[in-house]
Amino acid sequence: MKTERTLRVPSLTISVETADKIIAELHKIAEEKMLPQVEQRLRTAYKANPAEALRVDPGANDENSFVARNLDNQTLRGAMNLDSAEKYAFLSPNSNVQFDNPTFQMEDLPKDVFLVICRADGINRFIEIKLRSQFKDFNDLNDKQANQILIQGSNAEWVNATYQNFQHWIDAEKRRTRNFVYQNSRPLFWLSMVLVCFGEYAAAKLVNPAFNLQAPLSGTGALLMFGVLLATLIVGADLCIRLYIYWFPYFEIDTNLSRARTEARTLVKTFLIALYTFAVLNAAKLMLASALKRWFN
Repeated sequence: MKTERTLRVPSLTISVETADKIIAELHKIAEEKMLPQVEQRLRTAYKANPAEALRVDPGANDENSFVARNLDNQTLRGAMNLDSAEKYAFLSPNSNVQFDNPTFQMEDLPKDVFLVICRADGINRFIEIKLRSQFKDFNDLNDKQANQILIQGSNAEWVNATYQNFQHWIDAEKRRTRNFVYQNSRPLFWLSMVLVCFGEYAAAKLVNPAFNLQAPLSGTGALLMFGVLLATLIVGADLCIRLYIYWFPYFEIDTNLSRARTEARTLVKTFLIALYTFAVLNAAKLMLASALKRWFN
C-alpha cells in the first residue's frame, strides 16, 4: 500500500540554506537505492583485481576498507555508469543544466532559472519537486500542478514526517504579499481594469469636457469606446502577467535573478503603490461626484 501527499508550493524565495536541506533530503533517499549497487560494483572490482584496487586507493588495506572508503567516491561512481537515483534540472532563458548528484553549487546554475524539476527515488518511495515561474495566461497561472512537491512511499509515517519537514521549510521562505497577488490574480486583474476604465473616463473628460456616458453615442463613438475597452483588456492581461512575473516571479532562488530584474524592484513597487492610490482616489471621486449630482437633482 502506497501513501501519497502533495504539498502545494506558494510563492517563495528559496535561500541557499533551505535548498541545501531539500537537496540533502532527496540525496538521502536516493542513496538507499544507490549504495547497495555501488557496494556490489566495488566488491566485484576488488575481487577481480585486488592489486589494481589498492593502487587506486593506497589507503585501503583489504576489501572491506576499500569498499567503505570509496562508497562516496564520485569519480569511481561515474566510471561505473550506474543510472542515478536522483536528478536536478534547471531551465533558464539562456541555458539549461542537469545534475545527477548533489555536488553542484549555486554558481553552477544559469541566471534567471524559471523551471526546476528534481526527483529522487529510494526503495519503495520517492520525492518529486516541480517549480515554475513562467505562465502564458491566467489559466496557466492557476495550474495547481505547476508548483508542487509530491511525496510517495510505502511507509505512511515517513511520508507524513517528510511532508511536515518540507512544509516547515517552505513556509519559512514564503513571500506572503506576492503569494496573495498570485492566488488572487484574476480578481485583482478585473479590479485593475475597472480602475483603468475610470482613468480612461477621466482622461476623456479632460480632452472633451462635454463627454458624458449618459449622452447617446454615434456609431463611430460607440465603436471607438468598444475598441478602447477591448484593447485595454487584451493588452492589459498580457502586459500585467509578463511584467509582474518578470520583476516578481512566482519562485526565485536567492541571488539567482539577474541585476536588471532585482535593482528596479523598489522603483516598481513605489510606482505601483502610487498608481493604484491615484486610481482608487480617481474612481472614488468620480463615483462620489455622480452620487452627489443625482442626490441634489
